Amino acid sequence: MEDKKNLPEIDTSDFEASFNFESPEQKLFLEKRQEFKQLIFQIIEELDLLGKIESLAICSPATGRAMLYREKKDPWPSKKLCLDIYTDRYLDENLIRHEFMHEADRWNPDMKYDPEIERKWGGSQEHEKAVFETILNISVDSRLANRGLGKEKRRKNFHELMGKEFDELFEDIWASPPNNWPEFEKVTIHLLKLINNNS
Repeated sequence: MEDKKNLPEIDTSDFEASFNFESPEQKLFLEKRQEFKQLIFQIIEELDLLGKIESLAICSPATGRAMLYREKKDPWPSKKLCLDIYTDRYLDENLIRHEFMHEADRWNPDMKYDPEIERKWGGSQEHEKAVFETILNISVDSRLANRGLGKEKRRKNFHELMGKEFDELFEDIWASPPNNWPEFEKVTIHLLKLINNNS
């Protein structure tokens, strides 16, 4: 492990409070807490994020899904982040790697990260936001291959948005995923046009 000064402070207090007090699940998490933190440190090092995250608050997902994000009061490039994680999947290495890969993409200059693109689509109508996030997720998981959340999960998400009749398009995107933020936006716009033309 790299120098500890480059590792973030991890606050699990909110996550711990999401369990029933002194429940078997809470006790198990307290036993596994250090293992959970070590897994996060391992993935941060693996994805070249050392020194890029200074503090990390762990919460159960208020939105019903796992995600790594910044609070509005701490916009990019703040190194203060939050990780929402399911109470039954906090040791799921592929899930955690998937979430941190999104952050690695923001720091990677080859990805041409543009916070304006993220703000535009992240704050857009729910359906447009879902299409954009699906494209981000396909790109991340296709590059991670069997170290991410997998092709079939992404296919299911894609079918929910586009319909099974667009499976060939999914295969094309999976095989040649958009690899930077301007491309994420371009593919999102293309898919939204297809949806509108079919509605």
